Amino acid sequence: GETMTMAPLIINGKVLVGNSGAELGVRGWVQALDLKTGVSLWKAYNTGPDVDVKIGANFHAFYAKDQGVDLGATSWPGTLWQQGGSTSWGWFTYDPTLSLFYHGTANPGVWNPDMRKGENKWGASVIARNPDTGEAAWAYQFTPHDGWDYDAISESIVGDVMVDGVKRRALMHVDKNGFGYTLDAATGEVLVAEKVGHTTWAKKVDKRTGAPSVEFGMRPHEGKTTHNVCPTPLGVKEVSPTAFSLATGLQYVPAINFCNKIEPLKAIYIAGTPFMGVNLGFSDAPGDFMGELVAWDAGKGKRAW
Repeated sequence: GETMTMAPLIINGKVLVGNSGAELGVRGWVQALDLKTGVSLWKAYNTGPDVDVKIGANFHAFYAKDQGVDLGATSWPGTLWQQGGSTSWGWFTYDPTLSLFYHGTANPGVWNPDMRKGENKWGASVIARNPDTGEAAWAYQFTPHDGWDYDAISESIVGDVMVDGVKRRALMHVDKNGFGYTLDAATGEVLVAEKVGHTTWAKKVDKRTGAPSVEFGMRPHEGKTTHNVCPTPLGVKEVSPTAFSLATGLQYVPAINFCNKIEPLKAIYIAGTPFMGVNLGFSDAPGDFMGELVAWDAGKGKRAW
């Protein structure tokens, strides 16, 4: 069932935490506990109807793909969102300038994407929230209908970044899916999205729509094995955090260099047991290295070295 692996974040006398267990058919959530008493002050789910996700009148997603009513439920078949994973087991970020905190969400469950037709919101996403109320301000889904285990739980760093000659208050996030994203921290607009490492599942991210362009034949399906999928469920970067230097203006990324083959399988949900449905086989990506340290220019979407 549920576990907890993330480091709590304390904001304004509130302890913000999230759950783990996307491979066990749990339902992802974040909540705020009173620092002195431990009493739950609010709880927001990452899947389900808007009232559960705390999406209300003040929610403004930048892209049409992330706009609509009750997407956390209607983008799933039936009630599978109740076992939809999308946990927040990684790093949280707070920006006192905008009074928002940001949390990523894990892969949607079950791993077999054919069992959960739809975009499966809000899995593989980042959500900006008011830390005092939990109310969502905006959300952006990095990997709609994730079939590759591309959790978006890696840390995001907030800072001022020069993009096209303009200083932007930005959210810098190197995702498991291989892309380095620079988002407008106030709105969720994609300012930059480029490949950090060897990435074959998608060609690019369309900044007009915010959606990735998935390469032909790279979507896993039950009954076949998809080969040469890069990166793996380890990601181009997973939980090992990046760092941002004010002196150089660069983000330093501990990157991973692997590919894999994916064979989705039918899975049956039994509470408290793995709910996955997949066979994986890892292989080396091109090059003679398994990992590297990358200096990333988040304003340009390029490697400095």
